[in-house]
Amino acid sequence: MFTGEVAWLGRLVALWWLAVGVGVGLYLERLSMFEIIFRIATVPEAARIGCEDVTGFQTWMPATRAAARAFQQLETGRTRLLLELGCGLGALGTAMSAATKTSSFLVLTDKELPVLKLAQETAKTNALTKFDVVAYDFVRGPPPWRQHGFETVLAADVLFLDQLAKPLWEALEHLSARYAVVGHQIRRAVYMDKKSGLPCVEPDDSALELFRTCARPRLRGADAVEAEESVALVMAWAKRPLEDEHDEKWTVGRARM
Repeated sequence: MFTGEVAWLGRLVALWWLAVGVGVGLYLERLSMFEIIFRIATVPEAARIGCEDVTGFQTWMPATRAAARAFQQLETGRTRLLLELGCGLGALGTAMSAATKTSSFLVLTDKELPVLKLAQETAKTNALTKFDVVAYDFVRGPPPWRQHGFETVLAADVLFLDQLAKPLWEALEHLSARYAVVGHQIRRAVYMDKKSGLPCVEPDDSALELFRTCARPRLRGADAVEAEESVALVMAWAKRPLEDEHDEKWTVGRARM
Protein backbone atom coordinates (compact mmCIF):
# COMPACT_ATOMS: atom_id res chain seq x y z
CA MET A 1 0.00 0.00 0.00
CA PHE A 2 2.77 2.41 0.98
CA THR A 3 4.65 1.77 -2.27
CA GLY A 4 1.54 2.46 -4.31
CA GLU A 5 0.91 5.72 -2.47
CA VAL A 6 4.49 6.85 -3.13
CA ALA A 7 4.12 6.01 -6.82
CA TRP A 8 0.91 8.04 -7.15
CA LEU A 9 2.46 10.94 -5.25
CA GLY A 10 5.40 10.83 -7.62
CA ARG A 11 3.09 10.93 -10.62
CA LEU A 12 1.30 13.96 -9.21
CA VAL A 13 4.67 15.69 -8.81
CA ALA A 14 5.56 14.81 -12.39
CA LEU A 15 2.25 16.17 -13.70
CA TRP A 16 2.77 19.35 -11.68
CA TRP A 17 6.15 19.78 -13.37
CA LEU A 18 4.46 19.45 -16.73
CA ALA A 19 1.66 21.84 -15.83
CA VAL A 20 4.16 24.61 -15.12
CA GLY A 21 6.88 23.23 -17.38
CA VAL A 22 6.87 26.07 -19.88
CA GLY A 23 8.26 28.30 -17.17
CA VAL A 24 10.45 26.05 -15.05
CA GLY A 25 11.31 22.78 -16.73
CA LEU A 26 9.82 21.94 -20.09
CA TYR A 27 12.26 22.33 -22.94
CA LEU A 28 12.51 21.31 -26.57
CA GLU A 29 15.10 19.15 -28.27
CA ARG A 30 15.65 19.44 -32.01
CA LEU A 31 15.95 16.16 -33.91
CA SER A 32 16.60 15.30 -37.52
CA MET A 33 15.54 12.01 -39.07
CA PHE A 34 16.25 11.57 -42.78
CA GLU A 35 14.92 14.83 -44.26
CA ILE A 36 12.46 15.39 -41.43
CA ILE A 37 13.39 18.00 -38.83
CA PHE A 38 11.19 18.17 -35.76
CA ARG A 39 11.27 19.02 -32.06
CA ILE A 40 10.41 16.87 -29.06
CA ALA A 41 9.34 18.02 -25.61
CA THR A 42 11.19 16.72 -22.57
CA VAL A 43 11.72 17.59 -18.89
CA PRO A 44 14.41 17.31 -16.17
CA GLU A 45 14.88 14.03 -14.32
CA ALA A 46 13.02 15.47 -11.31
CA ALA A 47 9.77 15.22 -13.27
CA ARG A 48 10.24 11.47 -13.70
CA ILE A 49 9.85 10.62 -10.01
CA GLY A 50 7.15 8.03 -9.36
CA CYS A 51 6.80 6.79 -12.93
CA GLU A 52 6.67 3.01 -13.14
CA ASP A 53 8.60 3.02 -16.42
CA VAL A 54 10.96 5.90 -17.25
CA THR A 55 12.13 4.55 -20.62
CA GLY A 56 9.52 6.73 -22.33
CA PHE A 57 11.36 9.90 -21.33
CA GLN A 58 14.02 9.13 -23.94
CA THR A 59 13.89 8.80 -27.69
CA TRP A 60 15.52 5.52 -28.71
CA MET A 61 16.77 6.63 -32.10
CA PRO A 62 18.05 3.37 -33.71
CA ALA A 63 14.63 1.74 -33.29
CA THR A 64 12.82 4.95 -34.21
CA ARG A 65 14.85 5.39 -37.40
CA ALA A 66 14.33 1.75 -38.38
CA ALA A 67 10.54 2.06 -37.97
CA ALA A 68 10.47 5.41 -39.78
CA ARG A 69 12.42 4.02 -42.73
CA ALA A 70 10.09 1.05 -43.06
CA PHE A 71 6.98 3.24 -42.75
CA GLN A 72 8.19 5.64 -45.43
CA GLN A 73 8.68 2.72 -47.81
CA LEU A 74 5.13 1.58 -47.12
CA GLU A 75 3.51 5.01 -47.27
CA THR A 76 1.24 5.29 -50.32
CA GLY A 77 -0.13 8.76 -49.59
CA ARG A 78 -3.44 7.41 -48.30
CA THR A 79 -2.66 7.01 -44.59
CA ARG A 80 -5.67 8.48 -42.80
CA LEU A 81 -5.51 7.04 -39.28
CA LEU A 82 -2.16 6.43 -37.64
CA LEU A 83 -1.63 4.92 -34.17
CA GLU A 84 1.56 4.68 -32.13
CA LEU A 85 1.78 2.27 -29.18
CA GLY A 86 4.18 3.11 -26.36
CA CYS A 87 4.88 6.45 -28.00
CA GLY A 88 7.12 7.91 -25.30
CA LEU A 89 7.89 11.49 -26.31
CA GLY A 90 5.97 11.02 -29.55
CA ALA A 91 8.92 11.37 -31.92
CA LEU A 92 8.05 8.54 -34.32
CA GLY A 93 4.33 9.17 -34.65
CA THR A 94 4.71 12.94 -34.89
CA ALA A 95 7.44 12.81 -37.53
CA MET A 96 5.63 10.22 -39.64
CA SER A 97 2.29 12.01 -39.39
CA ALA A 98 3.95 15.22 -40.53
CA ALA A 99 5.63 13.35 -43.40
CA THR A 100 2.50 11.71 -44.84
CA LYS A 101 1.50 12.94 -48.27
CA THR A 102 -2.12 13.46 -47.28
CA SER A 103 -3.80 14.73 -44.14
CA SER A 104 -3.79 12.08 -41.41
CA PHE A 105 -5.11 11.79 -37.88
CA LEU A 106 -2.57 10.58 -35.31
CA VAL A 107 -3.31 8.82 -32.01
CA LEU A 108 -0.42 8.65 -29.52
CA THR A 109 -0.61 6.18 -26.64
CA ASP A 110 1.53 5.47 -23.60
CA LYS A 111 0.90 4.06 -20.14
CA GLU A 112 2.65 6.89 -18.28
CA LEU A 113 0.60 10.08 -18.02
CA PRO A 114 3.60 12.44 -17.65
CA VAL A 115 5.18 10.91 -20.76
CA LEU A 116 1.89 11.18 -22.64
CA LYS A 117 1.66 14.87 -21.74
CA LEU A 118 5.09 15.39 -23.27
CA ALA A 119 4.01 13.54 -26.42
CA GLN A 120 1.09 15.95 -26.65
CA GLU A 121 3.48 18.90 -26.39
CA THR A 122 5.68 17.35 -29.08
CA ALA A 123 2.72 17.10 -31.47
CA LYS A 124 1.65 20.68 -30.75
CA THR A 125 5.18 22.02 -31.16
CA ASN A 126 5.41 20.45 -34.60
CA ALA A 127 2.17 22.13 -35.69
CA LEU A 128 0.06 18.98 -35.78
CA THR A 129 -3.61 19.80 -35.42
CA LYS A 130 -5.21 16.42 -36.08
CA PHE A 131 -4.11 14.22 -33.20
CA ASP A 132 -5.17 12.79 -29.86
CA VAL A 133 -3.38 11.25 -26.87
CA VAL A 134 -4.78 8.22 -25.04
CA ALA A 135 -3.50 6.50 -21.90
CA TYR A 136 -3.18 2.84 -22.83
CA ASP A 137 -0.93 -0.02 -21.68
CA PHE A 138 -0.94 -2.94 -24.11
CA VAL A 139 0.20 -5.27 -21.31
CA ARG A 140 -3.09 -4.80 -19.48
CA GLY A 141 -5.46 -5.88 -22.22
CA PRO A 142 -6.77 -5.27 -25.73
CA PRO A 143 -6.88 -1.72 -27.10
CA PRO A 144 -10.16 0.23 -26.96
CA TRP A 145 -10.52 0.52 -30.73
CA ARG A 146 -12.31 -1.64 -33.25
CA GLN A 147 -10.53 -3.88 -35.73
CA HIS A 148 -9.36 -2.38 -39.03
CA GLY A 149 -9.86 1.13 -37.67
CA PHE A 150 -6.28 2.28 -38.37
CA GLU A 151 -4.30 2.29 -41.58
CA THR A 152 -0.98 1.81 -39.78
CA VAL A 153 0.14 1.03 -36.23
CA LEU A 154 3.66 2.05 -35.20
CA ALA A 155 5.86 1.12 -32.24
CA ALA A 156 9.54 1.75 -31.51
CA ASP A 157 11.68 -0.01 -28.90
CA VAL A 158 8.81 -1.33 -26.79
CA LEU A 159 10.20 -4.91 -26.68
CA PHE A 160 12.81 -4.45 -23.98
CA LEU A 161 11.52 -7.40 -21.89
CA ASP A 162 10.56 -10.93 -22.95
CA GLN A 163 7.18 -10.67 -21.26
CA LEU A 164 6.19 -7.77 -23.52
CA ALA A 165 6.34 -9.79 -26.75
CA LYS A 166 3.03 -11.65 -26.49
CA PRO A 167 0.91 -8.71 -25.19
CA LEU A 168 2.25 -6.45 -27.95
CA TRP A 169 1.39 -9.02 -30.59
CA GLU A 170 -2.09 -9.56 -29.13
CA ALA A 171 -2.73 -5.81 -29.26
CA LEU A 172 -1.62 -5.65 -32.90
CA GLU A 173 -3.70 -8.67 -33.83
CA HIS A 174 -6.73 -7.13 -32.13
CA LEU A 175 -6.28 -3.92 -34.12
CA SER A 176 -5.65 -5.71 -37.44
CA ALA A 177 -4.52 -2.53 -39.16
CA ARG A 178 -3.53 -2.51 -42.81
CA TYR A 179 0.11 -2.42 -41.65
CA ALA A 180 1.99 -2.60 -38.38
CA VAL A 181 5.62 -1.49 -38.12
CA VAL A 182 7.66 -2.34 -35.02
CA GLY A 183 11.13 -0.80 -34.76
CA HIS A 184 13.54 -2.53 -32.41
CA GLN A 185 17.11 -2.03 -31.21
CA ILE A 186 18.72 -5.44 -30.89
CA ARG A 187 19.93 -6.34 -27.40
CA ARG A 188 21.33 -9.56 -25.98
CA ALA A 189 21.03 -10.37 -22.30
CA VAL A 190 24.00 -11.29 -20.15
CA TYR A 191 23.54 -14.36 -17.97
CA MET A 192 25.62 -16.57 -15.67
CA ASP A 193 26.47 -19.99 -17.10
CA LYS A 194 25.54 -22.66 -14.54
CA LYS A 195 28.36 -25.02 -15.50
CA SER A 196 31.29 -22.64 -15.83
CA GLY A 197 30.06 -19.89 -13.52
CA LEU A 198 31.14 -17.34 -16.13
CA PRO A 199 29.03 -14.55 -17.59
CA CYS A 200 27.74 -15.26 -21.10
CA VAL A 201 25.83 -13.29 -23.72
CA GLU A 202 22.72 -14.85 -25.25
CA PRO A 203 23.15 -15.53 -28.99
CA ASP A 204 19.87 -13.85 -29.97
CA ASP A 205 17.63 -11.07 -28.73
CA SER A 206 15.10 -13.25 -26.91
CA ALA A 207 12.33 -10.63 -26.75
CA LEU A 208 12.62 -9.98 -30.49
CA GLU A 209 12.60 -13.69 -31.31
CA LEU A 210 9.53 -14.30 -29.13
CA PHE A 211 7.69 -11.52 -30.91
CA ARG A 212 8.85 -12.70 -34.32
CA THR A 213 7.46 -16.16 -33.53
CA CYS A 214 4.06 -14.69 -32.65
CA ALA A 215 4.01 -12.40 -35.67
CA ARG A 216 5.18 -14.95 -38.25
CA PRO A 217 1.73 -15.49 -39.84
CA ARG A 218 1.44 -11.75 -40.54
CA LEU A 219 5.09 -10.92 -41.16
CA ARG A 220 5.78 -9.30 -44.51
CA GLY A 221 9.35 -8.12 -44.05
CA ALA A 222 12.27 -7.35 -41.78
CA ASP A 223 14.24 -4.23 -42.65
CA ALA A 224 17.56 -4.49 -40.82
CA VAL A 225 20.28 -1.88 -40.27
CA GLU A 226 23.44 -3.68 -39.26
CA ALA A 227 25.42 -0.55 -38.35
CA GLU A 228 22.90 0.42 -35.66
CA GLU A 229 21.90 -3.14 -34.71
CA SER A 230 18.28 -2.28 -35.31
CA VAL A 231 15.45 -3.84 -37.27
CA ALA A 232 11.91 -2.98 -38.30
CA LEU A 233 9.37 -5.78 -38.57
CA VAL A 234 6.55 -5.10 -41.01
CA MET A 235 3.26 -6.94 -40.63
CA ALA A 236 0.17 -6.79 -42.82
CA TRP A 237 -3.42 -7.91 -42.46
CA ALA A 238 -5.99 -8.76 -45.13
CA LYS A 239 -6.30 -6.30 -47.98
CA ARG A 240 -9.37 -4.12 -48.16
CA PRO A 241 -11.35 -3.25 -51.30
CA LEU A 242 -9.69 -0.84 -53.75
CA GLU A 243 -6.20 -1.34 -52.31
CA ASP A 244 -3.41 -1.38 -54.84
CA GLU A 245 -0.50 -3.72 -55.37
CA HIS A 246 1.85 -1.71 -53.12
CA ASP A 247 1.91 -4.54 -50.56
CA GLU A 248 3.71 -6.84 -52.97
CA LYS A 249 7.02 -4.99 -52.62
CA TRP A 250 7.40 -6.59 -49.17
CA THR A 251 8.29 -10.25 -48.88
CA VAL A 252 9.12 -12.30 -45.80
CA GLY A 253 12.81 -12.17 -45.06
CA ARG A 254 13.49 -8.91 -46.90
CA ALA A 255 16.48 -7.19 -45.31
CA ARG A 256 18.71 -4.23 -46.08
CA MET A 257 22.04 -4.11 -44.31
